[in-house]
Amino acid sequence: MIFQVWLRCFLYGAGFVYGLLGTLANLVLLILLITDRIALQLDPVSVTLLILWAVSFQYGTYWHLKYQLVPWWFKLGEHSLILLAAPILGLLDTAPAIRALWDWYILRKRSVVWQPTVKNLKKESAAEFLQPVRI
Repeated sequence: MIFQVWLRCFLYGAGFVYGLLGTLANLVLLILLITDRIALQLDPVSVTLLILWAVSFQYGTYWHLKYQLVPWWFKLGEHSLILLAAPILGLLDTAPAIRALWDWYILRKRSVVWQPTVKNLKKESAAEFLQPVRI
């Protein structure tokens, strides 16, 4: 059980390192393409992986916007924004995991403060409910 949790945390945190290295490699590739040092060759496997990667973000955006009461052009704008921001979204998504691993293993922070969110609370109980809980 503990190994499974550790493995999940490690793999999620490693996503940040993988995403950062991929982003840096893409920047180097872009610079080499702009300066005509290399020629762009797209093989079927690379094109398929690129399409699957882009569609994965679009799929999530579709489900987030499906039941929103907004016009179609707003949804189209959101999809375009996600497509443009996709190269850094993976880094933003996995940054908290690498930070948690850093705090746990490197800085040896072994205490956690959990503060629950307010959903449907009465005003009288909200003040005592929002007190941080030490674990």
